[in-house]
Amino acid sequence: MLSKLTLNAGDIVILDKGYNNYAQWKEWTDKDIFFVTRFNDNAKLEPDRNLEFDAEINNGVLADEYINLAYHTDNKADKENT
Repeated sequence: MLSKLTLNAGDIVILDKGYNNYAQWKEWTDKDIFFVTRFNDNAKLEPDRNLEFDAEINNGVLADEYINLAYHTDNKADKENT
């Protein structure tokens, strides 16, 4: 389904936790396309920058942050800003 979408810089994609495609996320990041998802428990996340949000208005939001996301390509670990 995603291959049929035309996305532009600044667009935001909201994903289900079941979608887990690190290469796709890197491609979007390189094109300045943002995404929102819940990561699997074993994801390698490194906080980069926390963003402020009003917890009273955004009930249930635990964090709003930029992260560094590590993933493997060709059996080596790459680190990308996401």
